Amino acid sequence: MKARGAGGNCAWGSFMQPTNPSLRDITGPSFGLHPLLWVGIWLAVFQQFVGINAIFYYSTTLWQSVGFSESASFTTSVITAVINVAMTFVAIGFVDRIGRRLLLLIGSVGMFIGLLLASIAFTQVYKAVEDGETVSRLPTSWGVMALIGANLFVIAFAASWGPVMWVMLGEMFPNRFRAVALGLCTAVNWISNFIISLLFPTAMDAVGPAFVYAFFALCALKLMPSAQTQSMKRRYMSHGARFPASRALLKSLQPTSAQSA
Repeated sequence: MKARGAGGNCAWGSFMQPTNPSLRDITGPSFGLHPLLWVGIWLAVFQQFVGINAIFYYSTTLWQSVGFSESASFTTSVITAVINVAMTFVAIGFVDRIGRRLLLLIGSVGMFIGLLLASIAFTQVYKAVEDGETVSRLPTSWGVMALIGANLFVIAFAASWGPVMWVMLGEMFPNRFRAVALGLCTAVNWISNFIISLLFPTAMDAVGPAFVYAFFALCALKLMPSAQTQSMKRRYMSHGARFPASRALLKSLQPTSAQSA
């Protein structure tokens, strides 16, 4: 018995049949792992390497380090957190309406522009002596630019790569090893989060916020869906063509005829 879904024909048996996944199911010819798993790992790593959680964890300290008062830094952090939650609902509403590829493309561009604006603004940080102490300061106009850039980044991330990455991971793996693959990708995501969060304060002290945000901006460029789709295409054509979940994912990442026009 078969049922037709958005991604094509799908056998009910693949969903009803009990499976006992193991780590052996995710082994393959691509450096010991199934090629689709490497795509998931790549997504999990770069979703964190754009710096979203490091920025949240150290938000108050970051803004104080460039001259914001303690009260203003706390207020800014709260506003950023509210924006993050609100824009997640935008992603939920649009992920199936406009398609994953377009949503992720908009998100990647928005993140890059926001991080680039913040990076440029932070190049204007200067040292000043106040009450016998040397402190960092950011001119008012550049401070506004940094705030706009940081919040644009959060808006773009929360409306795209924040929630949609988890949608993609849930769709891209075949049923027989989906649980194991999702577990591994989730672990990689948290390890990446830990690495970035651990290194963030050291990097801020060593090279300053401008270079740190520039690095995050470059990582946002790596998440551009066009490059990702081509990479997934190659893996799909060589190894994943027999999996309905893989075909559905690739179809969702392709531009529609209206978008292509």
